[in-house]
Amino acid sequence: RSPHTHRLVSFFASHGHETWIYSGIPGSADISGCRTWPTAPCAIPECSDIHHAVGIMRAADHIKPDIVHAHYTSVWGWWAALSGARPIVQTPWGSDLYLDSKNPGFAAQNAFALDSADLVTADSQDLCAESLRRGARKGTVEYVPFGIDTNLYPAVTESGDTKKRFGIPEDALVVLSNRQWKDGANIEVLLRAIPKVQKKIPGAHFVLKTYLTAGGDCDKKIRAIAANTLERNQIHFYDDMTPEDTRAL
Repeated sequence: RSPHTHRLVSFFASHGHETWIYSGIPGSADISGCRTWPTAPCAIPECSDIHHAVGIMRAADHIKPDIVHAHYTSVWGWWAALSGARPIVQTPWGSDLYLDSKNPGFAAQNAFALDSADLVTADSQDLCAESLRRGARKGTVEYVPFGIDTNLYPAVTESGDTKKRFGIPEDALVVLSNRQWKDGANIEVLLRAIPKVQKKIPGAHFVLKTYLTAGGDCDKKIRAIAANTLERNQIHFYDDMTPEDTRAL
């Protein structure tokens, strides 16, 4: 579901390259021009890593890829490194190194995955440094920002219909946060800053999208903070949001 994965895979597919995705999540990838390797859940959860490493090994043996590119080091990157498929590019996203590595098991997985990489790409200089600190070899780390196509976000002059659907006055200032709700993401800091903003801009509305974490412990904690401290009619929570609505708001 990640737009970053979609963007990279779509780029190579649109330039005539044969592209495959191994996600480990059945039905999670549907990208034009790209094929998805069929996967099945592991019957024994404790053996999931070996199950998917073998799955990638079989996929690589069949496809014989020129490059294996693994996103998110402590899960998919770990599987890919275990599989032995090479050459391999590892792309940590941030939480895998900054948060997951607090767990000794994940820290060891990340170190193995990063050390195995022929190339590590990261979208900030700090994440490049963290990759080296967590196990990447010198000379293998490159700063490659995910970036964004600014043509997707031209000046929007007509957003009234979208605001109306979201229960937001047409003339209201909207603050939109797409940040994933998880421990360490500091969503609570954002929530506690809202009353200060509202003192200066009383009519401001705040839209927060959960992004894959709806219903979890962090979700419940954030909603509890909002219920106790904020004006409920000026904060809006959504499990997901279309790119069109994101642009309009």
